[in-house]
Amino acid sequence: MNQCYNPTYPNETKQKATLGVITNAKNLVNYVMQVTQKSPKFYRFSLVAELHEHAIFVLKNVIRANETFVAPGDESALARRQAFQQEAMVELKLLGSFAEIALDQKCVMPKHYETISSLAYECMNMLGAWGKSDRKRFSK
Repeated sequence: MNQCYNPTYPNETKQKATLGVITNAKNLVNYVMQVTQKSPKFYRFSLVAELHEHAIFVLKNVIRANETFVAPGDESALARRQAFQQEAMVELKLLGSFAEIALDQKCVMPKHYETISSLAYECMNMLGAWGKSDRKRFSK
């Protein structure tokens, strides 16, 4: 059986909804992993590794931002959350740049590049909206 460990808690009847940007970031990671499986060996430890690394860092930073609790008036927590959101945004831009290079080098096919770009763009839009919502909600 190849399943992830998922503990259940007896007092917990509702399941916490997953933030949409986390779902999109997971989809991005899964897609990048899937389409780079058949990339030329020559690029496996360079371009492919960069694509994997940036996609994974997007997911890590989005989760870190989501797990940073911000109480009203807690400027330092808000700054931490915004820093994680900004790091995720930078990683998305880097991923897009490396995906373009991978396309130029024929490491990924044009349709794969388009999908990676589309998924990254969607994550960027959601991150931007999340950051804007946080600024509005926690501004004085």
